Amino acid sequence: MEVNGYTRYVYHGTEFSNLKNIRIEGLRNDLNSNWEEQYVSAGHCNSAVFFDISWRSALGWAEQACLKSDEDSPIPVAIRIPIKDLDLQKDTQATSNGAMMVKGSIKPENYCATIGRDTGFPNWRPLDEILSES
Repeated sequence: MEVNGYTRYVYHGTEFSNLKNIRIEGLRNDLNSNWEEQYVSAGHCNSAVFFDISWRSALGWAEQACLKSDEDSPIPVAIRIPIKDLDLQKDTQATSNGAMMVKGSIKPENYCATIGRDTGFPNWRPLDEILSES
């Protein structure tokens, strides 16, 4: 699926504490969702991995997830994933035009991420490099 004429990546927002498992297991749809039933059904949340075509939007979702976190100082992260091998679909339950999803889980290949709140421009680094510093 072509998202638009120029997008080569989609972005997934998460917390820094999830990166190690994501590097090992990939992005999984069968984990507990950050989102409450009043916003979207658990069946929908657990059916796919969700992305946005904007890294800023993904980082915004990561910041929302951090607000719900049990950790003392959660750190938002946007993960960048090449779209070339993804079976992307539009998330029909989302209000954002850039919201996309992939049914099922995604293998951990060629992931890069930017850490922390939006400061202007992302600093994309491979997950292995980021995790070796923590």
